[in-house]
Amino acid sequence: MSLAPEREKRNMKKMMALLMSAVLVLAMAGCGETKPAEKEGSSGEVGGNVQIPNPISEEESLEKAAEKLGFSITLPEGFGEKEVRTIGGELLDVTAVKDEVSINLRKAKGSEDVSGDYNQYAEEKQVILSEGDSVVTDDAAGENLAENERLVALKGADGKMSLAVWTQGEFAYSVRCDGEGMDWEELCELVQQIG
Repeated sequence: MSLAPEREKRNMKKMMALLMSAVLVLAMAGCGETKPAEKEGSSGEVGGNVQIPNPISEEESLEKAAEKLGFSITLPEGFGEKEVRTIGGELLDVTAVKDEVSINLRKAKGSEDVSGDYNQYAEEKQVILSEGDSVVTDDAAGENLAENERLVALKGADGKMSLAVWTQGEFAYSVRCDGEGMDWEELCELVQQIG
């Protein structure tokens, strides 16, 4: 009997055991926990939690917000500021209250809708406002407006308007009423006082 095949068989078993051990080590290493590379934040701290800065800034007063943005807004008669915010350094956002009524006023440079209200409303009206007068119109484009007139889009439901959106000069405005809304004439009176 020859010992060579017996020796080859033993060597083959050793090689298989070594190969299986290597596969097991690699499998265990692949299942192990690794930490992601940590990045240095802008403050110099090392950490993996990077967040987008909040664009909303709470302001002490309407005057402070006006200094920051370069423009202000006139509150309707009898309304006092409750909260004043700037958004993205471009938009003025004011919550104002009078008795039990709370409204949200917004103003920014441009002509886009600044309301931030994307609800679908059952009722919509176009109203042309001029000093001391308001007229419901079908002139949705507002192409024939006099210099002292503004086209206001009113939105609401069940005879109550919750939102008014318009532009005047180089600014876009909006007024949103909290709660059930107002009669359209009441909301137009508020809009007439805002500038």
